[in-house]
Amino acid sequence: MKIPPCKPIFDEDMEKAAVHALRNERFIFGESMYKFEEDFAKYCNVDYALSVSSGTNAITIALLAAGIKNNDEIITSASSYIATSNAVIHATGKPIFCDINDSYTIEVSQIKDKIKDKTKGIIPVHLYGHPADIDEINTIAREHNLYTIEDAA
Repeated sequence: MKIPPCKPIFDEDMEKAAVHALRNERFIFGESMYKFEEDFAKYCNVDYALSVSSGTNAITIALLAAGIKNNDEIITSASSYIATSNAVIHATGKPIFCDINDSYTIEVSQIKDKIKDKTKGIIPVHLYGHPADIDEINTIAREHNLYTIEDAA
């Protein structure tokens, strides 16, 4: 017996929307994208949402929006996909790796030891269905005037 890892949910309305977008819109910056951004912002109870092509680009843009400059240090998990640290490098920052705990997420007790003068933020990675201890991470970030950018890809 073959058990698929997942089965996509794809109904007739979704198919119609996809065909409409392909036939009537541009591949980027189309009407559907703007509508999605508006709806997603409302869903998240924020003023704006921005669609991007990948999680890597999302993190890079978030870092740039946070004002990361050349060689600013960003603390992140030592055990994750390379995209997280690549995003830091693309934003001209320097990833500083922190060990993981038994849940495969960043070991919060080690974060404070990693904070230096050039540290500007923390990127915890929620991994394998395990969320990082974001409340404690945000407390540390506030204490040290750092940004927190969550990698929840």
